[in-house]
Amino acid sequence: MPFASSFKTFPVLKTERLVLSEIELGEAEDFHRLQRSALDQPERAPWEYGFETQSVESARSSLGFCQNAWKKKSRLRFGVRIAGENREELIGCCELFGIENQYKAEVGFWLGAAYQGRGYMSEALRTVVGHAFNSMEMGRLYAQTSPRNIASLHMLRKVGFIQEGVLRRHTRRGGVWDDSVVMAILAIDAES
Repeated sequence: MPFASSFKTFPVLKTERLVLSEIELGEAEDFHRLQRSALDQPERAPWEYGFETQSVESARSSLGFCQNAWKKKSRLRFGVRIAGENREELIGCCELFGIENQYKAEVGFWLGAAYQGRGYMSEALRTVVGHAFNSMEMGRLYAQTSPRNIASLHMLRKVGFIQEGVLRRHTRRGGVWDDSVVMAILAIDAES
């Protein structure tokens, strides 16, 4: 049962530069600080901040929610860490959520502002995609983002995601309704 094995012990994924592992409750302060740095950049497309970005306590609550969702086999939230540096200090997050029927999931990701532009997130996402398709035997991963979030769209394409469409006035961002671009990759795409 490859899918179930990702929910017995939290997987640790490694690349030459990164380690992707569970985010512990004790890292809530770092999680909150890094996520706010990613979301608060002036050139970033507007986004309605979720509850987890409001305070360290909200971040801790979100991390606890994700740990429980992992136990229910519906979410894998990986902390992205630079291998060997600062005891593998947290620099971002890459996750599979909304896991449905052991077949498909949505991906989400962010990277602290100081770590952006170095290829870390495309490396992390490529690793999570490989884990989902090869170890969990999933068939489809997708992401939704603002058409104005050029950096995310570029990174998703770089990893192999293909634009499937645009959901018009789908999400409130910056207090206004905004479209969402749907990007997806299938296991059969990753094989070729």
